Amino acid sequence: MLLLQRVAFLFILNIICSGNCQRNSNNVFPILRLVAMRQIEVSSPQTSGILEFEQKGRWYRFCNEGWTERESYVACGQLGFPNTVSKEQRRASYGFDSSIRIKNVKCEGHESWITQCEHESATIRNYCYSGRPVVVSCLQPTSTPPFGIRLKAGAFTGEGRVQILSGSRWMSICGNGWHLKTANVACRQLGFGTGRESFTGAKFGQGHGKIWISNVTCNGDEKNLNKCAYNNVDADESCSHNNVAGVSCFVPDVNHGKKIRIIDGFDERSGRIAVQVKEGVWGSICSDHWTLSEASVACRQLGLGFALGAIQDVWYWTASSEHLETVMTKVRCKGNENALSECDYQTNSNTYFLNCGTRLRFTAEYVGVSCVQALPDLHLDVGALQESFTLDIIPLQELECAVSENCFAPSAYDPSNAASLRNLLRFTTSIWNRGTADFSPWQSPSEWQYHECHQHYHSMEEFLHYDILSTDTHQRVAEGHKVSFCLADTICDSGISPRYNCSNISQNPIQAISVGCADIYYLYYDCQWIDLTDVSSGTYVVKITINPLELVSESDFDNNEVICEMEYTGLSASVRNCRVPDDLM
Repeated sequence: MLLLQRVAFLFILNIICSGNCQRNSNNVFPILRLVAMRQIEVSSPQTSGILEFEQKGRWYRFCNEGWTERESYVACGQLGFPNTVSKEQRRASYGFDSSIRIKNVKCEGHESWITQCEHESATIRNYCYSGRPVVVSCLQPTSTPPFGIRLKAGAFTGEGRVQILSGSRWMSICGNGWHLKTANVACRQLGFGTGRESFTGAKFGQGHGKIWISNVTCNGDEKNLNKCAYNNVDADESCSHNNVAGVSCFVPDVNHGKKIRIIDGFDERSGRIAVQVKEGVWGSICSDHWTLSEASVACRQLGLGFALGAIQDVWYWTASSEHLETVMTKVRCKGNENALSECDYQTNSNTYFLNCGTRLRFTAEYVGVSCVQALPDLHLDVGALQESFTLDIIPLQELECAVSENCFAPSAYDPSNAASLRNLLRFTTSIWNRGTADFSPWQSPSEWQYHECHQHYHSMEEFLHYDILSTDTHQRVAEGHKVSFCLADTICDSGISPRYNCSNISQNPIQAISVGCADIYYLYYDCQWIDLTDVSSGTYVVKITINPLELVSESDFDNNEVICEMEYTGLSASVRNCRVPDDLM
């Protein structure tokens, strides 16, 4: 009997999914939607209405016989909503519905999508007696960020590495024992629907910091992960950043992807952007402000992942047979929006004449993107940094090459101070790539600058930036910077072999940092310092920023900054309490 039920279940699932179904690496589930019963109930996203599923390009319905709030809870979860609106089941206002194909749906409440529940096929012989479809009302997601849980390094809303708050510090979860029922709890706690997929390993990069718990086991209907069983990670020695928990959650569909497309591209992931600003009207975007932030939103809206590049010089695409008028200009995004329409911008509707460029300033009438599925994620080794700080007092004449690289305070360039002693706060920076792709300079080798004194190429003119800030106003009192003269795999995690080095840089000028490797700039290197000569004694904040101009795209820029506390006397410097601000609540 159980075997027959299982065969029937798989047969019905095959019927439902013989058309357009959503898939991930392990699962198949039908696409659901809600259809408003009245015009005044139409909304975006649609939170209530008749529940439908897609099959072979047509939409069908569920029978309302025996349908309870538990089934609505699962359906709302698959639609991307965290909960149902608890009220009496509404009825459709008309008689027998011939589009009903599924009946007797029975859920336990922990399922991720509706076809995981028991159900039957509605046929001529096994028909829906009521003749009425299911009507569902879902809870609109709140705009307030959830407390105690967040996602990191995901390309799309509702996916990423899971972090939970312990005290005032964000920590990761070990991937051991992580499964879809637990992902359901995490996703609903985050304010989304149920879990589309659960991940272990390093799907969203390794991350950094402490891993707090492991073997999190949920029934699937808990309100938050704290209600689930789990182990302290100290008792599980197999946990590492190569195996952390991640999720992909169902999120509400607002049809953003139907209002943007790529045309005239090199491939399906790179090309010129066309946007729809109103029904039937497509146009281009002016490049008067087009950065990685805007490109990231465009790639997300396109469903193509991360933005590798924000392309402004697209004159070679303008010969397209599809000429488009400029419909958006001065686009400014934070980078976390789901669509360009959520960013600030101007259109013909709010300016008398939308002008892209002037006679004095050329601005391209088109912008483009290059989208990818994987990106690097740089992180500074905080412990090694804090241990390395030392104050070095040295004559300026001994640092001739560093002078030519602008590595000192302005007073060093006064001819009267040519023989001065400089107070240099030296330190070592170990920059790890914890992402999912190698980190490479944004410019091609032909554009690198050759430094005659040091006799090497600068692949990035500002790879690191250093600041000394006042503790009260955080005003800058001193600064420094580090160019990348050779990005390389100085050290790597166990089991990873270095692939980039500088031994043959003149013949093969390839610079990069592999995933799982670090590039180390030691404290005795030129410019690996901040000049404190003109800084008064006192307490200060030391801030170090990797990839400060964000010219190279990363999956997470929030962890690129480290701050420390410094006591400076003029003759000594004591640095302590270094941390990544993004790791703290």
